[in-house]
Amino acid sequence: MSGDAKNLILDRGNGTTCTVNLHGATITSWKVSEVEQLFVSKKAIFDDKTPILGGVPIVFPHFADWEEKPFHGFARVCRWLVEKPPKKSENGDVSAVLKLMDTAWTRQFWDYTFTLTLEVVLGETTS
Repeated sequence: MSGDAKNLILDRGNGTTCTVNLHGATITSWKVSEVEQLFVSKKAIFDDKTPILGGVPIVFPHFADWEEKPFHGFARVCRWLVEKPPKKSENGDVSAVLKLMDTAWTRQFWDYTFTLTLEVVLGETTS
């Protein structure tokens, strides 16, 4: 697996990469020819507790205010598991699959059994 214990890195070559922080499955970097394409605030806190300020977050199961529950849901503050590590296909695209499953902690906010799956694909072009 590319990356470290906190990040998953998809590397297509030629300076094209995507970094996914496993805390919240937030895409925190997307580089094309080594040039960053995303904004992540300099004030972002990477403590595995706080939602990451910037990048591409996962909002689930609710958007915006949610009574006494986590703003924008809980998926962006949970640790996601790597179901399939980055793999390069014949056409050069790199994909990885992450998943989040319900726990006692998530059920205190949303009392349902679930499995949320996220496939990240780093391709040559956007589509």
